[in-house]
Amino acid sequence: MSDGMQEVGRQGGVCRGVAGDGDRGEPDARALSREELHAYLRSRTTVSVPFAGACCGISRAASYSAAKDGSLKTLRLGHRLLVPTTWLEGQLGLGEEEGT
Repeated sequence: MSDGMQEVGRQGGVCRGVAGDGDRGEPDARALSREELHAYLRSRTTVSVPFAGACCGISRAASYSAAKDGSLKTLRLGHRLLVPTTWLEGQLGLGEEEGT
């Protein structure tokens, strides 16, 4: 876009305003294969609440609601609310693939 505004959508596989936190440079969870998602989660200790929600197929608003009611496990670091990747892998059944 020539007017200097950032396009909403995927650009180069990095999320820009959709299903993740562009400030963290997280990929669009919906565009990753199961193997790519597993590799990405194993490379991180935490992910943003919107990214974790996108992995589960829910919206950003629903992600924060789930974090608030405790159904999405979170850690608070200062003002940041993050989801541990080991917990998310378990919820998605990704850890079970290692033994097969």
